Amino acid sequence: MFLCGAKVLMNIGVEKFVDSYPVESLLSIWKESTQKPDEYSRKRIDWAFFRNICGRARVWLLRDKNEGDYFGCSALLPRYFLVKGKKVPGALIADTAIKKEYRALGPALFLHEEILKSSGDLSFILAFPNRIAQAVIQRVGFKRAKNLVHYIKITKSKRAIEKKIKVPFLSTLFLFFAPIIDLGMRILDFRLPSRKKLICLQKDEFNEKFDYAWNEFRPKFDFLLERNSDYLKWRYRNNPDPSKDYKIFTVYKSAKNELAGYVVYFVKNGLAYVDDFIWIEEHLKLQRLLFLFVRAMRKKSVDAVQFSFMENRLIEKSFKRNLFFEIGKSSVLYYILDKSMAEFLPELINREKAFITSGDRDF
Repeated sequence: MFLCGAKVLMNIGVEKFVDSYPVESLLSIWKESTQKPDEYSRKRIDWAFFRNICGRARVWLLRDKNEGDYFGCSALLPRYFLVKGKKVPGALIADTAIKKEYRALGPALFLHEEILKSSGDLSFILAFPNRIAQAVIQRVGFKRAKNLVHYIKITKSKRAIEKKIKVPFLSTLFLFFAPIIDLGMRILDFRLPSRKKLICLQKDEFNEKFDYAWNEFRPKFDFLLERNSDYLKWRYRNNPDPSKDYKIFTVYKSAKNELAGYVVYFVKNGLAYVDDFIWIEEHLKLQRLLFLFVRAMRKKSVDAVQFSFMENRLIEKSFKRNLFFEIGKSSVLYYILDKSMAEFLPELINREKAFITSGDRDF
């Protein structure tokens, strides 16, 4: 028996869906928690469940057998990971929701226990949970990895002044001097021209040059998600979220026109959010990529730039040298299903050899 607010559930069940999904039931459950319109949710189901380039999503629904209604759900979205250079099947846990009148720890735990029991063909599951979901999945055995750390760089002082200074007189005074402050920030950002001839371009499509860059980049890390050009097209070009009009900032070696690094981002309310980035160290240092990208964003009159990535001392050092500062962290959790990985995977995820960005999440 589970106590769920006013509900007492004597008989609940879990049903799994792979090739077809009860769309209307999912929409009904999501409506209370996502605040997204049905039109967007339908597009997300088509994109993330049916057209997932890594395979069909697996969806589990909780059902109140007494009343016959579905009242909770969760999904595993397939992803391919590279672990020590080997491509292995994994998944992201996502789209977890339970209707308000049924919300309690018992049904949520039951749901996730059933998910783990029937997912033995996967190597592991990665999660980027909110606070409520984190409490549940940790109860069923998910372990904490390093956090996603969020770094921001202010490119126009007006934004910071308006947001942080609440005293009208002081705000007006600082806004008067904002052009001088911005000039000072540009002087601090000054870098001598690189001896290497580099070309910066805004691109529209992910092509074979991104595969070349990915193959050069991936040996740097022992744990990361697949990022070939087909995946990038699906993840960013086909993403149904209307608030994310993804752009691609690229840096090429001029001699051979080879891609040396890129940044995938979208601009919302004057802030550039970066979801993915890579760099080929021997041709383009991360610190240089950040400088070039920030310079490009200034020309677009972007107020600030934000990156999110798994904590990494060496990567964070480059951000701090470019005058980015940390504004927060969010949790990353994992569950190992392949017992052969149990001894070494936790160490890989928690060392400097793991690379995860905000674009590796499910949205």
